[in-house]
Amino acid sequence: MGHGPRNHFDAVIKSAGGDNAVPGDYLYRSHTAIGIRSGILGVFRVSEAGMDAVTMTAKQTGGTVYGFNTVNPTTGKFADSVDVYSPGTRSGNTCTGTKIATIPLNHGDPMTGPSGSSTNGAWWFAMKAGVTTACAVSNTNGNTGGVGTLDLATILPACTNVMPPAGGAHKPNSQENRVTDMTDMFTKTVPHDTKKQ
Repeated sequence: MGHGPRNHFDAVIKSAGGDNAVPGDYLYRSHTAIGIRSGILGVFRVSEAGMDAVTMTAKQTGGTVYGFNTVNPTTGKFADSVDVYSPGTRSGNTCTGTKIATIPLNHGDPMTGPSGSSTNGAWWFAMKAGVTTACAVSNTNGNTGGVGTLDLATILPACTNVMPPAGGAHKPNSQENRVTDMTDMFTKTVPHDTKKQ
């Protein structure tokens, strides 16, 4: 954590997810708005206690869905496989829907088949056109583990122009000009309240 490049401190909390160990995705970011616009942010995931975290992402429907399993924090090992349901939704500690694949993890498959896995917890499957939801649950020795879901209707479009240049193709040649231009870009692109208080 920090306030600037030379002013920082470490924050140590009792457990991942805070005092109540709440699983989920947590955003961390730069304190200043200009940092967020420049992409100085990230997300870290807290899994349920004693379970691996399962994630999925995709660019569009009818394409390849990419998934990833972490190790189980209790055992330090990957699950044996992941069951994929598409369409699918989470139901408690498992998935419901149409089971389309059981993918053995860390198999070292080439990315030429409809599903498979690499050797680092990553895996993939082909989602049918028109299907927008998927659910995956990991398995170790016949026991279910972490559950991950994907809803393509909620995926945000990618940012292609995070920081538009101020005044066209102008390129500042000194640090002062760069700071001034960044401030101008920020004030021109962020709406401000014009009412007097």
